[in-house]
Amino acid sequence: MTLVLRFGRGDASRCQFAVSPLQETMSAFVVLKSPARHGWYLTWLHTVRDVVAELDLGLLGVVAPSKGHGPDFLWPSPAGPRTTIEDDLAQVRRTDPGIVAAELAAQARRLDPRTVPDGLYRTLTGDPLAARDTLVAQQRLAWQALVAPLWDRIRGLLDADITTRSRQLADGGLEGLFADLHQRAVWHNDELHLTGLRHAVVDLRGRGLVLVPTAFGWPHLGIGPTDSTSASPRRSCTRCSAPRGSGSGP
Repeated sequence: MTLVLRFGRGDASRCQFAVSPLQETMSAFVVLKSPARHGWYLTWLHTVRDVVAELDLGLLGVVAPSKGHGPDFLWPSPAGPRTTIEDDLAQVRRTDPGIVAAELAAQARRLDPRTVPDGLYRTLTGDPLAARDTLVAQQRLAWQALVAPLWDRIRGLLDADITTRSRQLADGGLEGLFADLHQRAVWHNDELHLTGLRHAVVDLRGRGLVLVPTAFGWPHLGIGPTDSTSASPRRSCTRCSAPRGSGSGP
């Protein structure tokens, strides 16, 4: 199973780098949900465990999968390198209710209702505006508890990765940029092949990619209509954001 991102004329010049506090928060939350799968974060997990226990993150825990696919609107592509958490949350809050309803309904179908508290399941399948507002509030709580205390250090790491990746792109073009992105990411004939994902071919058609370094995403590789996730074996991970509606997903 391989997902192929097909680059065309102008895509190299449209590759850009950005940082997303919310994507970092969601990645950290996924680590929190499945600590056994993320042993390299044990010190951080020990630090945040008691703080998180005091928070109501129930609905976010239902819709943010430990693995596999989840609602894409919770992982908005950042607008640029200086995106703030409020910018990201505003994007989620602006998500069309129809998209929210469709993506939450799809998530509900992936769940066994017997494993979800009745109140949370009703919220998940009820009014999409209420569910969206609840999720935004819980994302903000997760940011404050999981990432904000470390953000200055994380941001320094991410900025360093952007500097390195930008130099690779300038010196070696897309081939140089993607040469060591991840062992499951291979650049060949103007295409980026991501193995282990649902088979699809995405033609970028001159739209390029937004590459978003992330400290908590390691070592997973995935992609969705609004973003794809790759990882660097030596530095931080890199999330590559493709345009919504590209027709791909994990």
